[in-house]
Amino acid sequence: MGRNKFGIIILCTIVFFGLCVYLIKSNKKLMPEKINFLTEDKVTIIGDYYNAKSSRVALLLHMMPATKESWQAFAEGLLEKEISSLAIDLRGHGQSLDQIGQVLNYQNFGDLQHQASAKDVEAALTWLKNRGFKENNIAIVGASIGANLALQEMGYKPEYKIVVAISAGSDYRGIQPAPFISSYKSNQRILFIASHEDTESAIASQSFFDQTQAQKKLIMLDNAGHGTNIFLNSPQTLADAISWLNLNLPK
Repeated sequence: MGRNKFGIIILCTIVFFGLCVYLIKSNKKLMPEKINFLTEDKVTIIGDYYNAKSSRVALLLHMMPATKESWQAFAEGLLEKEISSLAIDLRGHGQSLDQIGQVLNYQNFGDLQHQASAKDVEAALTWLKNRGFKENNIAIVGASIGANLALQEMGYKPEYKIVVAISAGSDYRGIQPAPFISSYKSNQRILFIASHEDTESAIASQSFFDQTQAQKKLIMLDNAGHGTNIFLNSPQTLADAISWLNLNLPK
């Protein structure tokens, strides 16, 4: 009897130890790497890098006033598809507050300072390329003002061919995708996501979808909210966006 009890204790100890090791490894897998880099105008950008150890990656641009953490569930879903991601805090948000000793706060920004966030996007893409990613394997995913930044960047740099634009608008603080929409090429691909009651974004997304010559898909929802809040209100849309990226982002 004593031996049986001892054997049970040993077995339980082994199982418990194995479970602990599994949980530790799982947490490490999901924990992003904290990274930072400088923009052209010397803003220190802080980001979370989720490393899937693959050739594919998505740059994630948050809405205002959210932060990089708003992409966590999306980034973890991408990992399951072996797609890495980099979620950054745009200047003046979250931890990206320093510009050569000056503290930045988006609440004090004028339109020109918001438009300068394009430099954050360019620097992030450079960081990804320095990590070995090729332009063809990089998707730019944005919500709200981040969506406009993503659409604008693909217009300036046609070598980037994959964009997900969630709740894009006609004009966010002077960041206007409209001049680029008709110039996108047929080898570029865009997923537009919006919700009907978010009237301005719904109208803009439908208009952009109708005008562009890029390969395109529009997910129009009801009562789903704005930006990454859509993923909270519609988990299926989060899954659909991840599936779309997995299908369209070259391996």
